[in-house]
Amino acid sequence: PRRTFWHTRHIARLAELERREQPRGDGITGEILTAALRRYVDAETIVLNEGITHNQIITDHLKLSRPGGLFANGGSSLGWHGGAAIGIKLAAPEKTVIALTGDGSYMFSQPATVHWMARQYGTPFLQVIYNNRGWKAPKLSTLAIHPDGYASRANTLAVEFDPPPDYAAIAAAAGGAFARKVTSLAALDDAIAAALHAVRVEKRAAVLDIWLPHL
Repeated sequence: PRRTFWHTRHIARLAELERREQPRGDGITGEILTAALRRYVDAETIVLNEGITHNQIITDHLKLSRPGGLFANGGSSLGWHGGAAIGIKLAAPEKTVIALTGDGSYMFSQPATVHWMARQYGTPFLQVIYNNRGWKAPKLSTLAIHPDGYASRANTLAVEFDPPPDYAAIAAAAGGAFARKVTSLAALDDAIAAALHAVRVEKRAAVLDIWLPHL
């Protein structure tokens, strides 16, 4: 009975995750983006997760079970994924390295320096930005502590990036990276394939700026 109970719950959970990956129009959600990336992650790929508010979504929808296939930061240093991607590529040059990050963490990663270093030291990797145009984590933290406070009634908490920087162009200018902004589901798969071709074949870094629903 115990085995049956947990097996039934496991099957139900997988069905729910699959449901969340289904398209609804031409927009992109964190679940849809992660599921699209999953199709390109093989045994020779190492993924870094600094999705912050998308952290659980990334973990759930990548569905990785291979030891050493997924890394996250055990501390509190936002922006660690940029330098970590270079370090992992230096340690395992035969691997494809994919760094998943929120837009706020992307800025914390010092992308101009990171992508200059990636070109300088021959460590191409793919950086995917889960772009919700703002710092969602401070917003959620504030509302969690003061659910009925002023912040819950304010029209803005001044954590939005509107309009946001051209994140991918920063990497292109600093390190010659492949750069593309994606705002529609129809363009997503081609963008991922082109970016990974740049990393694996052209041996240069790539940045995909993927627009998700606004925070």
